[in-house]
Amino acid sequence: MTQRKLLIPFHLQPAHYVFAGVLLIRVVVLARLTVSPFLLPTRGDMHFYDDWARRIVSGQFTDHLAFYGLPGYAYLLAALYKLAGYGPFVPALLQALLDAGTAVLIYKISVAIFSGTGMRCAQIAGLVATGGWAVFVPAQTYAAILMPTAWLVFIFWLILWRIIRQKNAPGRCEALILGLLVGLTATAIATILFLIPLLISAIVLKPAISNHSQFRTRISALVLLFLGAAAGTSPCWVHNCLVAQDRVFLSAHSGINFWIGNNPSANGYPRFPPGLRAGQAAMLQDSIDAAESAAGHSLKRGEVSHYWSAKARDYIQRYPAAWLRLVALKFRAFWSAFQYDDLSIITILREQKVTFPG
Repeated sequence: MTQRKLLIPFHLQPAHYVFAGVLLIRVVVLARLTVSPFLLPTRGDMHFYDDWARRIVSGQFTDHLAFYGLPGYAYLLAALYKLAGYGPFVPALLQALLDAGTAVLIYKISVAIFSGTGMRCAQIAGLVATGGWAVFVPAQTYAAILMPTAWLVFIFWLILWRIIRQKNAPGRCEALILGLLVGLTATAIATILFLIPLLISAIVLKPAISNHSQFRTRISALVLLFLGAAAGTSPCWVHNCLVAQDRVFLSAHSGINFWIGNNPSANGYPRFPPGLRAGQAAMLQDSIDAAESAAGHSLKRGEVSHYWSAKARDYIQRYPAAWLRLVALKFRAFWSAFQYDDLSIITILREQKVTFPG
């Protein structure tokens, strides 16, 4: 009986071909990148994460100050460097696998959404969507460089797929796991926390698995969702509160980011105001130096964040009309077709023919 089961042919599904096709494209892009001068990061956010990871590998786990930059991706890189040796190839290969997984999730979500039109039409819609993802130039780029974007995108679509594929609300165990996944991802990219309202809606609005004690089931699922998110983010807030003795939730760089987006010279894009150098590490150091210079003494990272947040709020209160025009500019930029390449790496890799035309 066991032997007969082993001889049963394994039929490949469209999702398998999607995974293989997108992975092939991502691996070719990575191979092109390895023979280009852009594999090793020398500046910008990529160098920031790489340098941080190397410091962790060398034994500098903390500087006993609150995180001034989200630490999740840096510690992940450090773990990969420790296991596989220093170099961006292994992290990028792992991201290529994740990005191929993202394509599969997009395919499955498309099939689920268009299932009412018939399976054949739904599969065609899924293949069209994944074909667009396969040649989407930013996706090709961010899967190959040292940035946490590919991780965020994969986990975003994974959680969305879990919500869409089930008719019932997430149960207690799943709510805890999804909360933990969101929390862990937030230690690298905090915008994943915007999925929390979506998960709350799924728990509250979808029919519960059990008809008995639905209210209690939903409340316990919500509690476990937040407990999971708190546990996932705990490496940040435990370090900041207990080790650094600073009341910072994830990272203290939120204040300077708020100022960059809300100051007299802001134009709706990541434009650095006067006094701040371009580049992640240089900008963060300049923001600390400027805040401490204004205060006349050294500051905790949370105090630095508060300084810049206060400047941004003061600008908004003093010039409400200018700020509303700025908000309108941001809204227009968000919905426009223009893709802002804040790292300049998308343009560079496209011009060097590392990525495929898309």
